[in-house]
Amino acid sequence: MSKLQIPKNRINYLLKQLAKHIEHNELDRGWGLYHKGHVVHIEPKMDILQIDADVKDNKLVHVTLDLEKFELSECSHDSSSACEHMAAVILSLYAAHGRPELVLQELKTLVAKRPRPAKTRIQQLRKQVGVPEETGTSEEWQRFFDMKFHGFAISHSYTFDMFAMAVWDSLSAYASTWPKAIKQVYLLNILIFALRKIEDFYLTSKSSYLSSYHETSCKQAVSFCQEKLNELTHSDAAKSIQLTQAHERAWQHLLQLLDDTALEGKESPIDWLYVYRRIWTYLSNRITWVEAETKRLEEAIAKLNQVHAKSLKEQPGKASASHNKHDVLLLARAHFEVMTGQIDEAHALLNRVHRRTADDYYSYLEECAANGQWELMLKWLRWLRPLMKTANQDDFRSLSQYWTEAAKHTNTDYEWVQTMEALLPRSYYYYTSYLLQSKRYRQWVDLQLATKVSPLNLYALELRAVEEFDPRLLLPLYHHNIERSILEKNRASYKIALKLLGKLAEYYRKLEMTLEWTMYIQALSDKFSRLRAFQDELKKGRWMS
Repeated sequence: MSKLQIPKNRINYLLKQLAKHIEHNELDRGWGLYHKGHVVHIEPKMDILQIDADVKDNKLVHVTLDLEKFELSECSHDSSSACEHMAAVILSLYAAHGRPELVLQELKTLVAKRPRPAKTRIQQLRKQVGVPEETGTSEEWQRFFDMKFHGFAISHSYTFDMFAMAVWDSLSAYASTWPKAIKQVYLLNILIFALRKIEDFYLTSKSSYLSSYHETSCKQAVSFCQEKLNELTHSDAAKSIQLTQAHERAWQHLLQLLDDTALEGKESPIDWLYVYRRIWTYLSNRITWVEAETKRLEEAIAKLNQVHAKSLKEQPGKASASHNKHDVLLLARAHFEVMTGQIDEAHALLNRVHRRTADDYYSYLEECAANGQWELMLKWLRWLRPLMKTANQDDFRSLSQYWTEAAKHTNTDYEWVQTMEALLPRSYYYYTSYLLQSKRYRQWVDLQLATKVSPLNLYALELRAVEEFDPRLLLPLYHHNIERSILEKNRASYKIALKLLGKLAEYYRKLEMTLEWTMYIQALSDKFSRLRAFQDELKKGRWMS
């Protein structure tokens, strides 16, 4: 039974409307859902006279009941009329006022006496409040989306990814029978709406105690939207021209919405630049559109430059607050140079960006890898190389992986080795791995010596690989670390030195260098003859004659 109690006049209104619009079999199913306790969540939205509820059917179904205009009520499972899920919620609400099984019989009687058809009337009412149509504009569609999902909130039981899927499933259903060309624009509008709402929800919940709980859910929701975006914008140039020509007005409205949303430069969990680049790459063959957009971007950049100049003149040394937007506009403008293969021109524009971050360019690197454009990838990596010195660990790892992959497919192996050497000690793990992969075993040993890494701290597989190639290469590594341990002058270090000596003795024996081993161990004993504790440990090893 629901603990939520709404005013009696409101529940009477809901019952009256339910009797007008529901079918007999749907009413029976609604009773079954209520009776089995499948109404799992009811939340009031009294400021807008709405009730939000979740009903467990084959999957979780979201219901919104409007307490003033029942025709605006919605169900994520069936948006065409009153349905069993709405009935289950209304019966659950009635339980606070009386026995639902009694009102059920009254409802059945009223439904049986009701003139037909009821669905035609509810469809007409929905049309009056702006149900999406093929001839609509982005503004009209977005207004309907806002109305349909007005009052939704993210909570512990209703997460970002659930919201994204509910938006896609419920709103895309309206265009199920539309022609492909206009349906594509409509679906892109849905994605932009979903991403905007996700951004709003994220910023609202950022300071709440659930913020860390929502972080993963938000990333999943954004990933879901990006996958849908990639599906919608994946086609050849000729096909994109054919699809966009049929509905240029709708596309222009969408592009205006994209400009207003994606180029603000504000803090957001959404990679709006990725959305912007993806859509414009799809439209790259619409030359007049591209020219108009690049002109608009150049004008916006010039205007911001004037603002910056004025700000610096009035307050010397103070950075302008609009730098983020300026950077986003430059990134957007440079993308049009990238689309035409003018990488040098793109880099010239991007050199004017105030804050260069690696994640703004991953999409280009990923595209190069996917298309096997390794020389082009190298061009980007060389330009990004100065960034590696100050990049965070995640970006450093990603850029190193791209470099390694590019070096495998080009003749720039030496260049990448130089880069890793310049970035030591930060690049140690990538460098040591790369040297082993490329079978540069002597350089690998030199790296361990230079960074003072003990063989005891190296993986056995790494040592075995060098040993199988040439055990002689490992001798200096053990000699160096044995002496380092002895010079620490404590018994624990002496034990470490003896452990290393044991492994070193195996190498000398394998190399059949018995005489050299005898000379080495005698010289070691003489060199540290004054260290009695070490001499005691050395005798335990039974290497002295």
